[in-house]
Amino acid sequence: MKRTMFTLIFALFSYTILFAQGNKLLSDFENGKVNFTDSVAINPKGSMDTAIVDNPFMTAENMSSKVWQWKRVDMTKLTPAGVNEIWAGFYAKLKNELPAGYNRIEVKYLRTNNTSQLRMKAEGDVNKEINPVTPASATNTWETLVFDLAGNGIANIKILSFFPDYYEPVDPTAVSYIDDIIAYQYPTAVDPNLPNKEIKAYYSNGEIRLENYVGRVSVFDMIGRKVFEGDALEGKLRVNLEKGIYIISTTEGKTKISLQ
Repeated sequence: MKRTMFTLIFALFSYTILFAQGNKLLSDFENGKVNFTDSVAINPKGSMDTAIVDNPFMTAENMSSKVWQWKRVDMTKLTPAGVNEIWAGFYAKLKNELPAGYNRIEVKYLRTNNTSQLRMKAEGDVNKEINPVTPASATNTWETLVFDLAGNGIANIKILSFFPDYYEPVDPTAVSYIDDIIAYQYPTAVDPNLPNKEIKAYYSNGEIRLENYVGRVSVFDMIGRKVFEGDALEGKLRVNLEKGIYIISTTEGKTKISLQ
């Protein structure tokens, strides 16, 4: 009982911090509704059965009471010409457009087989389908999947789609669950109390070099995760990072650099 109470208190504390930072909960389904839209369109029509149900796997990874269940309908049994499309799922017009300024969407996802994957489509100024940064790998276990908006050039979202069983060959009996769809502001992990002015920095020969700066440096990837931290001596910080774009945050301001 004590452990359960601790988990609940920790979850409430985490949610308080989360939404104090300005991140946006699209839906957690606890009220039995899909809160981000007035209408969910199944596509292809009739290809999925969906309902908000009790959480079938309530663990420390997801203590929610209600979750969104998605079941495939075997279209080959409905009509002779029926096809089970890999892209079966839904699209929905958001009640409120997700504006620019959010760098990623995180979704809790659970699959009951070992093949299903969750794919997302965002429609706004840019229309694009994307996979999570790291694909689902567990079965009957909640995982948090991260969809990188910034890295894929997605700013605003007017129409949101998910394909809950994006895998071939299609499993016509696939059942999966979605919960806690959250959009995170960009950059989420950088301390909002730091000065917002831009500093001058560049990368060369394994070092981040900062003009006229000595002090603490934090390095974040484009989905807001801190990947490195250290002290810059004489304006130089030795790092070991993969190629990509990074946010450099210091006590004097922040900027972006590209490692090629």
